[in-house]
Amino acid sequence: MPNASHLTASLLTSTYPDLKIGNTRIHTMPYGKQEDGSYALGALDLFDIPGTLPLPMMGTAVQQVGGEDDSTVITQQEFHHKEFDIVVLNPPFTRPDSDASSGTPKAVFKGRYRGKEEEQNMRKARKRKKWRVGNGNAGLASDFVDLADKMLKENGKSRMGFILPITCLAVSDWQKVRNMWATEYHDVVVLTIADAKAADCAFSADTNMAECMIVASKGKKNDNTGRGTFISLHHRPRSVLEAFEIANITYKFDNLRRLEDAPSGGESLKVGDEIFGHALNCPLQIDSAWDAVRIKEMALIQSAHRLANGEMWLPTQATSFEIPICLVNDVAKISASHRDIFEKSERGAFDIENDWTETDLYPGLWHLNAPAQRAMVVKPDCHLIPRPNRHEKAQMILTRSGRVHFNLMHRFNANSLSVLFTEKSVLGLSSLPNIVFEKPIFDYVWTLWGNSTLGLMLQWTHSSKQQPGRGANSRTSLLQMSTLDVRCLSDKALTNAERIFHDLKHQRMLPFNESDHDPVRHELDRLLLNEVLGITSEDAHNAVHRLRELLCAEPSIHGGKKSKCNLEKEWEKLKKQGLVKG
Repeated sequence: MPNASHLTASLLTSTYPDLKIGNTRIHTMPYGKQEDGSYALGALDLFDIPGTLPLPMMGTAVQQVGGEDDSTVITQQEFHHKEFDIVVLNPPFTRPDSDASSGTPKAVFKGRYRGKEEEQNMRKARKRKKWRVGNGNAGLASDFVDLADKMLKENGKSRMGFILPITCLAVSDWQKVRNMWATEYHDVVVLTIADAKAADCAFSADTNMAECMIVASKGKKNDNTGRGTFISLHHRPRSVLEAFEIANITYKFDNLRRLEDAPSGGESLKVGDEIFGHALNCPLQIDSAWDAVRIKEMALIQSAHRLANGEMWLPTQATSFEIPICLVNDVAKISASHRDIFEKSERGAFDIENDWTETDLYPGLWHLNAPAQRAMVVKPDCHLIPRPNRHEKAQMILTRSGRVHFNLMHRFNANSLSVLFTEKSVLGLSSLPNIVFEKPIFDYVWTLWGNSTLGLMLQWTHSSKQQPGRGANSRTSLLQMSTLDVRCLSDKALTNAERIFHDLKHQRMLPFNESDHDPVRHELDRLLLNEVLGITSEDAHNAVHRLRELLCAEPSIHGGKKSKCNLEKEWEKLKKQGLVKG
């Protein structure tokens, strides 16, 4: 954009009014279809090694902004790899299959004046590049991280700084980028904002979704490669001076509290008498999400870390207890992708019809409906019809149907359930995939665990917190979530769990952000601890109650919602609508 280039030059001259500006390195990069028929990708073309580009691209000229006049130069002769001390970027968050009705993020290479053919050819040009950590599913932002790594000097002092969508810390498509920071960089700082509103968790002016700020120095350093400083601010800096003071404090941190420490919280960022947030030193997990983001009370992530490693040690708890923990992938399988089930192309094996009756052969659970899904047992809401000539694939998909369904798009301030249970085997669709265990008796205890406060804490820390009051997971990330190892429970514990489930299965619960005053959730937690996990200590039960209070106070859980759920009025409304009986 030529206007942006000239705006940048104007900013330089206004900052240094006494300095005569000669030649600059401000360039308007070629973008889109060129006169020679090639397709340029702007700054991303700098990723190619100079001298290896096709001749047409090597000859691509760009406009260089100068003090007296613009001039034409050749890009590859102006910028070289391993040349820069600092690269700072707030790249576009474009990604494939963006929501067409949303203002952000836009789809990759989509533009008002760019045709579909040009857009597709630019995507092909991007794919031809030999990206090391950039991922097309993650979007162009990950490509810019890859580019920054190429441009930085390898002297142990060069540094990159990025503003990125907070999903980069959680989703599998960003895994290679996180692994690079964890193994090839040092002095990594991850900054997020634990505000209730998504727009107030952004550093960009027009994003309106939670973002993170990443700063990392290139090169390994034995004392801190593989670890990072995670800072969670209570709110976005209100002025440049406030931001400057917060930055100064982070540089002075020494011997920070660690994720592995007792659950006592993080180091305070304090300016005068005001606390702006907290910081914690955490390991940078390989092939896994980074969880210590958008958290107001760092003691919660310390407790979640302990629990994920088989130890229940909560804030205020005096004595810890062992709990068998594993990954979901270790104990269960997940149902087929919604694309395999009902995509309109040849890939889909079924058609879906809304509504369901007892005589339908293939019932399904498709929609999240918070008011109608307050109790653990829910009813199907659709049925599936196998497509002609898809019998074999349909039967394969049906082998992974079951009674247990996990809520991938949990609205903590609306939904009451992380795990939904159907009385018969029902195929889970879209946001409600099946979790299928080897033994049917495991269904009961895992449903209890997933809807308990301990299960919620692990889900909340593992999920992406981009939207207010919502924790999003993918089918892939769900398999890497820590959970109760149901295989380690005794026959008596499993029998107790089945009985408890049947006692509570029709009891309607409040949304998770109101768990602190929900008598059914309290009873579920109490019985799970006492009769399934064998933890009867009053101290432990008091700590779980305190945990509920702390979780309900987290901005990423309550999302700023102040209204309370009235279960009785909601039930009467459902009866009038004919959605429930009794």
